[in-house]
Amino acid sequence: MKNAYYFLAMVLLSTAIWAQDYQIDFAVSGDSEAVADSVVVHNIEQGSSITIQGNDILHLVASATGIADLNTTNNKVEVYPNPFSNSTTIVFQNDKQGPVRLSLFDMTGCIVSQNGIFQPAGKTFAEVRGLPAGAYLIQIETETSLCCEVILSNSASGNTPEIVFTGSGADKASPITALKSSDRTSELVDMQYNEGDTLFLTGFLGNLKSKIKIVPVESTTISFDFREKLEDISATDTITINGGVLQVADESGNMIILTIPPGAVMDSSVVSLTLSGEQDDLPLDERQLRTFKIRPLDIYLYEPAMITIEYNSPVSEIEKSALFQVQSENWLIPLSDHTYADDHMSITASTLHFGDFTEGKMTLEQVNTQFDLLVSSLGITWTATAKSAVQENRASADGSSHKETWDGWKTMAGGFVTFFNLKYENGFYDNGENNLQEDQEKLCEKVMDIAVKEVLDKPLPDDLCDRDYTHTLASMVHDMNLLGCEGSSEYARLKDRFDQTLINCASYLDIDLDVNVESGGYHMLTSGVVYVNTTTHMSNHATVEGTGKLSVSGNADAGGECTGLLSGETDVDVAGNRDAAYTFTLTLNTYQNAVLTTICPDGSSQTPLLGDGVLEISLGPANDFSYIKEEAIEGGGTYMIDIRLKNPYISLPPKD
Repeated sequence: MKNAYYFLAMVLLSTAIWAQDYQIDFAVSGDSEAVADSVVVHNIEQGSSITIQGNDILHLVASATGIADLNTTNNKVEVYPNPFSNSTTIVFQNDKQGPVRLSLFDMTGCIVSQNGIFQPAGKTFAEVRGLPAGAYLIQIETETSLCCEVILSNSASGNTPEIVFTGSGADKASPITALKSSDRTSELVDMQYNEGDTLFLTGFLGNLKSKIKIVPVESTTISFDFREKLEDISATDTITINGGVLQVADESGNMIILTIPPGAVMDSSVVSLTLSGEQDDLPLDERQLRTFKIRPLDIYLYEPAMITIEYNSPVSEIEKSALFQVQSENWLIPLSDHTYADDHMSITASTLHFGDFTEGKMTLEQVNTQFDLLVSSLGITWTATAKSAVQENRASADGSSHKETWDGWKTMAGGFVTFFNLKYENGFYDNGENNLQEDQEKLCEKVMDIAVKEVLDKPLPDDLCDRDYTHTLASMVHDMNLLGCEGSSEYARLKDRFDQTLINCASYLDIDLDVNVESGGYHMLTSGVVYVNTTTHMSNHATVEGTGKLSVSGNADAGGECTGLLSGETDVDVAGNRDAAYTFTLTLNTYQNAVLTTICPDGSSQTPLLGDGVLEISLGPANDFSYIKEEAIEGGGTYMIDIRLKNPYISLPPKD
């Protein structure tokens, strides 16, 4: 244990040889007479923190750092085991009931994981899991205190880092006297500081809190902006396979609308859209809205969800704004597929991931900074071979890991494309050293091609017609074509794999029914999509089932001055099987529930149109997975039905 801390101390010392002597004092924005009650100063590189009064002066001095200064012991915090292999337990005292937040930092100051919870007074228990080998800093923040501990992981293969709260105890902590400013003379409080260290400053004033992150280069005054905490504004609804819409409005009347299209989710899910009351400090020059959150994070989307902001008043130069997904306190990824409309009154973007989002404008310098962060996060440079940034290959009986991996890469690729557009709008590209076409070619070579290889190298699922797997292949072909990446080294391999699923697998029935009775002037249209699931058995035999609703509309000649309108829906149940030759033998059971409304000058009436039926169909390679039937109706007219089996859940490129 001592050796581990000694090694960490040597690492920290070796990376911070030069030191400076700065004085930092504190003020309150908008009030020259006020001072903060207290300020918590946290040096992320060194893992040290102190709490001073608001009218004290922070003295950053060049003093030697020893092992004792690493804050590896704290009488309020227990960490066991430490070092650890799989997980470690964190136990600390919460002085009073309130919110608790744990933040995990690596030694570069980047947030690795973060979690918060509302806890009673007393002991709080949490676990840190999934950390790759290395040294980390766990920051524990409550309403009355902030402290840090260094933790060491010796895991050979980390998974997804996470912080999990596991419980609380009744052992109530003794209260800590709150620091309060007074009329006393300010004091100079020393803190060891090495040139280039990042400081997190948290100011407290009453029940208000303000955070600032700085890398001091001179003596200066820091002004805290204490703003009243706004209440969260939320909307929650159950989203079905037919999609749905959630919307919330802020105090200024700006509307955020989340549209989940039909087929985006395969199972009903409770989704929430929340405008966050606590504003995040993000690298944006201008913001119209608070950060908003979309949950749950683990939902699988098979069509992109659309986020639309409708502004209450015109926003100038909205084309230079963008919607961003928040990756950390200083890192954003712009969402792809931006559109602008309504005389600069709205902005729309798509996402395959839920999470925290914000909107605003960036300077060219900020765009380039965020672009560099995105490049470095993937471990790539434009002049070197890319390294995989997504999880390792793992054996899987289904296609969920294929979809998860591709969705992550696709989000990154969409961020690149939007950064290219933002750079173009800011006049970055000069067709010389800064060339848009070259950047697009690098995107194909350094991101898209590596992403495709990452997915194709994964073990094949047990069922090659697995919904997630076929969707992923179709999405990859679609996006590679969209970006002009057909010449990349992995594209031919991808296309061969996709063509197999295009022929052998299916995802939904596209049904159109047209009944036209000429003698009665009666015309009824029934159309819609029925999603089907296949469950594979031995030798590629599978059972098939699905349910859906078809819309019914039309008109009728009721004679004389009267007219008729048809409306309603038809329920469809699908059952059947798929044989080893990939021929689908299906039974469609239908139940119609429609209404004929007759409208006359002297009134109107409604006649229910009820009925059920059974239709047996065969769909396979021989008939190009389609069933078309057309018959003449006695007395004049036609009956035509068109049923096609399509793959998978998104618009596909044309079949060769």
